[in-house]
Parts: sequence; C-alpha cells; structure tokens
Amino acid sequence: AGELRAERARRGIRYRFDVTLVLADTALRTVRRSDDSVFVALPRPLGDRHLLHTQIEVGARPTPHTVQRVIMSEATVPGVGQLYHSLFPIPDYGGSALMLSDIALGRP
Repeated sequence: AGELRAERARRGIRYRFDVTLVLADTALRTVRRSDDSVFVALPRPLGDRHLLHTQIEVGARPTPHTVQRVIMSEATVPGVGQLYHSLFPIPDYGGSALMLSDIALGRP
C-alpha cells in the first residue's frame, strides 16, 4: 500500500487501484480479459509494506499454453503501477473429485 495514494473518505481512508487480467492461449490464439476498479476503505492509513489483494474471475478453457499478464495501476495517478507477465497453465478441473481450488484458505 506504500505506493498507493490514500484518499480521505467519510470514515477514514480509501485506497483505489485498477486491475487488468489478460489470459492468452498461445496454441488456440484466444485472449480473455477482465478489468476491475478496486476500492478499499479503512479507518486509518496502512503501513508501507501492507499488501492489498482482490479477486478476479475469468472463464477460460483448460490448456497448458496460457500466458498471463496482470496490470495493477494507481487509479488516481495515470502511468503509475506494476506489470506481471508469466506462463500460467490452466488445469482441467472437470470431474466430481474435490480439488484444492474448491477450498478457500485464510485467516479470520
């Protein structure tokens, strides 16, 4: 959160950032894209090393040939952000067996 600009909100501080997820299947030559704006409201500012997270859902076919690109940018300052790019195989989650993707892990 250290690089994000905090805005005053009704009951504290608000952080805004934009997220774009692009999945490209290099074998089938298809692209899936999702864009989202995220607002996080808190009673006080976060520390510089605090991480913010979000969730994006994109429908994509199972394939080992997917490349992902994630772009996170500061919503209040154009041109400020980060870009991630890597291989991202999408496994086949078909079937009736319970899989790790069916379970959400987290702290209360």
